[in-house]
Amino acid sequence: MNEWLIDGDRLSLERKSVLPGEGFFRPDSVERERAEQQVATTLTGAETVVVADPDADGLACTAFVRRAGGQAELVPAGPSELQEAVAWTAEYSEPGAD
Repeated sequence: MNEWLIDGDRLSLERKSVLPGEGFFRPDSVERERAEQQVATTLTGAETVVVADPDADGLACTAFVRRAGGQAELVPAGPSELQEAVAWTAEYSEPGAD
């Protein structure tokens, strides 16, 4: 989302009246920071990591990995977020994690 869309200081009163209030939209930068922090928290102490789409197939994949090898943590990533999720996984996973 373009952050200038919710910049109340630059918008006219007329334009503000048709937009939802601040907090309704969150800038993409805030969403990315939250997602990265969630991945960092999830991977703390994880021995096995699964990067998968958080749909039924991805959850099933994670369940199979857990069934076969014990504990595994899911890093949710759709097709458009895959590169970012893999980069965060490489950055925040424990040394020697699978």
